Amino acid sequence: MAPIESSINDNQNQNMDTLWGTHSLWINLVIDPQSLNEEFINNHNESEIFDLMVYLIQNGITIQISIVSLHGSTNADDIQKRNIEMKKLYTVKFLLFKLLSHFRWCLPIIHANLPSVHQEFCFTEFKKFCEQEINVVPKEWRIFADLIYHRWIVYFEQKSTYPNKNTSKSNNNLNNPINLDPYSVSAEMQENLLKKVQTTCHYSVNEIEKYIKQLECNDIVQINVPTFDSLILKTDQKQDSEIHDEDVAQIDDDDPEFCMLQATDPDIILSLIPSIQRIPSLMNNKWNLNKFESILANFNTLSQTDLRKIQIILAKANELRQAKYFHESRVLYLSLLEDIQASQPMLAETIRYELLQTDLERFFFTNHKTKSKSNAQHRDLETKCIEFCRYIDKQKFVYFNELAELVCIFLIEYNYSNSMLEMINHPVDIIRFASLLCHLTVNSDSRENKAKEFWDFCLGSFILPTSKYANNFPRIMFSISLADFLCKLKNNTIAINMITTSLIKLYCTIKEHSLQQIMSICPKYYDLFPSSMSTNLINSIDSQLLNVTIDQTFRTYIRLLPEEIIISRYYAEFLMNENQYTQALKHFIEILMYQTNFFTCFDSLSTNNNNNESIIHQMIICSKKLDHHILAAILYQFMSNTDYGHAFKELSQNNFIDSSDDLYDCIWDITLLEYLINYHQRRGEDERKQKAIQLISQLDINSNNNIQIRNEAANLRKAKLFRMLAKQYL
Repeated sequence: MAPIESSINDNQNQNMDTLWGTHSLWINLVIDPQSLNEEFINNHNESEIFDLMVYLIQNGITIQISIVSLHGSTNADDIQKRNIEMKKLYTVKFLLFKLLSHFRWCLPIIHANLPSVHQEFCFTEFKKFCEQEINVVPKEWRIFADLIYHRWIVYFEQKSTYPNKNTSKSNNNLNNPINLDPYSVSAEMQENLLKKVQTTCHYSVNEIEKYIKQLECNDIVQINVPTFDSLILKTDQKQDSEIHDEDVAQIDDDDPEFCMLQATDPDIILSLIPSIQRIPSLMNNKWNLNKFESILANFNTLSQTDLRKIQIILAKANELRQAKYFHESRVLYLSLLEDIQASQPMLAETIRYELLQTDLERFFFTNHKTKSKSNAQHRDLETKCIEFCRYIDKQKFVYFNELAELVCIFLIEYNYSNSMLEMINHPVDIIRFASLLCHLTVNSDSRENKAKEFWDFCLGSFILPTSKYANNFPRIMFSISLADFLCKLKNNTIAINMITTSLIKLYCTIKEHSLQQIMSICPKYYDLFPSSMSTNLINSIDSQLLNVTIDQTFRTYIRLLPEEIIISRYYAEFLMNENQYTQALKHFIEILMYQTNFFTCFDSLSTNNNNNESIIHQMIICSKKLDHHILAAILYQFMSNTDYGHAFKELSQNNFIDSSDDLYDCIWDITLLEYLINYHQRRGEDERKQKAIQLISQLDINSNNNIQIRNEAANLRKAKLFRMLAKQYL
């Protein structure tokens, strides 16, 4: 722990010596950052290192205040001073992060040795540093910085909430009126920080859960932690190489355009605008203002300065929204709306819908799953979405197609007042499509009447543009694709089942497959849609696009709703018909895993259940196609009437590629074991014959046992079989 205790008057002089000693230490490091090395760490204890970190943080905060005060100044001295302060702040941050890495970013150690406000500075600035220094910081560090920031939020909230558990170092400095203690944090600052952390804690928990899911799905292979040796000052990196091209332009860190491109803080963005002379498209060619061009073109009364300000705010707000800085984006939109809502009503209306898109994107990004009808946020968004639907027409849809998709997704999933049902004759196709889907999910009585129209919308998405049928069916213009739109649905299970059923029915109709097992999966939805089409119409459909849509949509829904067996069944049948037998077998195993409570209860696999028998039958076909003949023979045991003829044929195949010795342990049918003994006897395979004899001699499968004992023996072998398959395929 640090030796400074300002409340103890007897040690005041000794503490002052330590204070100024540490003070000179941090100055020496700022002058020569290279001196922060292993030797330096070894020569100082933990208490001294944290004292040093406190001084770095305090001076970093002071430098930040100085930089902000100099923003917007065109005075040459102020610009030079700001440049010096920026370089000093960069060095201070580097030293601080390097010291944090020495402690392996251990939250308990940092929490116990740094005051609360200083902790916030560390993790907030490290997150900003990794986001802004894209060319210097590896991508893995940016992931780690975001994750450690959210972990600190949760950790700090937990430690601060429980009584007598907040062990972070802080003094209110009541006995030190001149405030010499660098560890002192006022009660007001601590209280404000705690309120801020408690407000954002729920969001941080969601972010941590997302990273966990990404790791589980292998979307993130690993998260690399910045180490002491890997942190190298940017100036040192530049010294390792030379630029010989004299024509390469140098970028000035003080250039307002460069600062604008990097800025995320709304106040800084607004303060930089007066210093910028170029239009947004010349600053960043990715800033797209197409939707505002027709409106801005009519602003003859605006000066070029005001017009440029509007363009920059719109471009930057849109950029921040795309980067998931929803709060910052919203602040910029509101600041512009406040300035122009009285003088420019058309632009104000457009900005309100930009705000609606920001709110919807934030809503879906934070993964709200609450469906409570009393939720005020849901109600407010629903009202705004319905208002947007009544406002939009075909001409305006061109500029608001992304927002229209978000509105439709929200109203399909959170349409409490059923106002979406009124949009059945809306001029915009995607809104009419969403209204039809709501009719299918809400009104069971009108399903048959609306199903055909919904089917036409689905069909129209796959008609080739050059076909003579192209104008006979509605074709929705999605911002990306139909699959991308459908994959945004998460909570409305009935709507998802309707979509998957219509897609698989369309697939079967085009392929002219009469699949009885598919029809029996969910007949109440499957029978809603047409079962036949003309040959000419079938030839006009882009079957490859349909396959891609089915594959993307079903994989998303299965990952999202693994307990929805119907969707997995449809997808497994689709994979079988596309000759993807390994993937089909994987999904059949997953279905049985959920139905048997992870292979612990096989009562649901009743021999009288036709659906389960059809799953086993399809697994047998997949096994044969993959030359897993022993597995196919064993699966015949699950059938109500074991087909011994085909089972014996599979057991006698010479080209099997599965491990027979392991799978023999999963046979409980005496007849199959007797056949194996005879078969291996004829082939002179004594080892396998002895294996079969050993298995048939087990007491629990004796045919003289009562039915309960034999069922328990069979269930043990079933569990072993499926666990082996799960290990192999899942």
